[in-house]
Amino acid sequence: MDAELRRFEGDWDAFEVGGVEGYCRFIIDGNRLEFMGAQSWFVSRLLMDEDRESGRFMLLIEDSPLKQDNGKSLPCVYRFEGDELTIVLGGPDYMDYPRYFDKPEGCRLFRLNK
Repeated sequence: MDAELRRFEGDWDAFEVGGVEGYCRFIIDGNRLEFMGAQSWFVSRLLMDEDRESGRFMLLIEDSPLKQDNGKSLPCVYRFEGDELTIVLGGPDYMDYPRYFDKPEGCRLFRLNK
């Protein structure tokens, strides 16, 4: 496992900016990412972009209560700022990586802390 992927590992407390209020959590172990939110959950595989400096990764949904989302890819961007990790998840129908961090339409913005 490379150093960039290791930075993601652990249990992260999170909140969604401008989204569903309530506690949510990300658990990242290797390339496995589990999300548990107030009204949703999913298990996915985290696939880092080959260009580690890009701040991008893809999530491949492996299990979700929305069975139509299983097998779909979510393009994501991220940035680390001190102990905080910001992730913007593109939706399952989002065709490209989100371009910025202030919640583009059709995306979900999360702030995570260990």
